[in-house]
Amino acid sequence: MLRRTPDGQRVCRPNATIPMPERDKTLRMARLHMDASRLAALFAEWLAVVEGVTEAAILSDSRRAWAGPDEAKHAFVEAPVYT
Repeated sequence: MLRRTPDGQRVCRPNATIPMPERDKTLRMARLHMDASRLAALFAEWLAVVEGVTEAAILSDSRRAWAGPDEAKHAFVEAPVYT
């Protein structure tokens, strides 16, 4: 897992160190979902993972509000989202 601290420094946490109660089940689901059609997410500046349809809809509305009238931002907001 890669993230940035508030001061912009990148911090990497290996998945092996993340506590997972159902590790085998979680990793199996991750392998099923991380196929070639979703590889762009691995190289994204940021990534939001949501659990359900409601959260995805709320996130989409938030992205559109963030884009405002900016056409370039709207192109980004309307990019494919994988569910």
